[in-house]
Amino acid sequence: MSSLDALLRSPRYEVFPSRGTEQAVADWVPAGMTVTVTASPLKGLDATIELAERLAREHTLGLAAHVEQHGDFLDARRDDV
Repeated sequence: MSSLDALLRSPRYEVFPSRGTEQAVADWVPAGMTVTVTASPLKGLDATIELAERLAREHTLGLAAHVEQHGDFLDARRDDV
């Protein structure tokens, strides 16, 4: 099996917090898959963390953090993360 085959057998889905994201993930992503919730400067870190927690708790999904530095976006919350 090639490395591409291995990647295609266990894809990761990347989502960001917005209206309808949680329902779309519940509808389309099989339980047990890994989902990356990407932080959005527009929605803020709280919305990102809340969505990640709900997906892990209520939809039995694995999570991978994807939080990038966007200017002072994370500096104000660094101690909370």
